[in-house]
Amino acid sequence: IVVAVSTCGNVPYFSAYLKKVAMSELSPYLKGYSTIKAIRKRIMGVNVKARKRILNEIIQNESFWKMINNKDKRGAMEIADNIIKKRTGRKLF
Repeated sequence: IVVAVSTCGNVPYFSAYLKKVAMSELSPYLKGYSTIKAIRKRIMGVNVKARKRILNEIIQNESFWKMINNKDKRGAMEIADNIIKKRTGRKLF
């Protein structure tokens, strides 16, 4: 994931401030990146449309993010697995 903040040298301190704000806001989501990446890897055999729906539903699931932020990867994966099962009829984990 790449996020860039720049004022093109016009107000460097403002760029630094915005970077701090962005990192604070994004931090909870960045914690889930590796989990989402692992989920995507495991469902690559699912057709593209279904895969997009599955990932979108997982990413928008508040309980998934609560588990991630509570460092409960197993709980997050269970939520993902339930969504996958609902969409495909089978568990992948």
